[in-house]
Amino acid sequence: MSLTRDQKLQEVQDEARRLDELLHQEFKDDKTYSEQIKGGNLFAGQYYGESDKMYISLNPGSTAGTPSFDVDLDDHDWYWGNVGQSWVNDHAYHKYANVFFHADKRLESWMREGAFTCSFLMPWRTPKSDSLKENPELRRRVWDYSGRIIRLMFEHCRPGFLIASGVTTLTWLQHPEYLDCLYAEEERLSLGRHHQCRKGWLRHGPYGDIRTFMVPHFSYSKSDPLLQECASWLSGKL
Repeated sequence: MSLTRDQKLQEVQDEARRLDELLHQEFKDDKTYSEQIKGGNLFAGQYYGESDKMYISLNPGSTAGTPSFDVDLDDHDWYWGNVGQSWVNDHAYHKYANVFFHADKRLESWMREGAFTCSFLMPWRTPKSDSLKENPELRRRVWDYSGRIIRLMFEHCRPGFLIASGVTTLTWLQHPEYLDCLYAEEERLSLGRHHQCRKGWLRHGPYGDIRTFMVPHFSYSKSDPLLQECASWLSGKL
């Protein structure tokens, strides 16, 4: 019997909680773990498995306050549902993602209506993607556990359309720890190191061929005019 949407959500939430607790038990006395991992977020939006569209960014970054591992859906989509929210400007990724997705009316409407499952390649919060390099065993374990969560999400959602934020996210998705697939590029817009978009397919993985677009990593893409040009390019490819 196939699972309902709510059962799938509960399953991925339970698995994420279990792996977070397991990681804590394994590394709670480790200095790198205590200094670099500050809780996490499973989702960056309000939907799970309600369409065949997914948005994957690298990780939630670091945040102030008491660290917790949040597995709940939000009441809005972080990157295109925050118009008028003052806190958006406190986070570079959120600020410039909202610049990007609101730069083109057709793109904005398409994202809002798409019921995207929004998540992270690595749901644990760290200051940077390479913050765990001082402890290779911890890094391998985080990759392993993150890959388990991502594969469960792809099993549930069976995406036919994927937006990946940043070159690192697109590259990691192809690794055996994640989807174990190949990326076949068709087109690219390059406006410098931090302002790139790509169109292609993730192929030969366990979930079939997935139409894939790469958008910038918005923590580093901070030129409004270049983001607007990237947004127009993406809008024209949809």
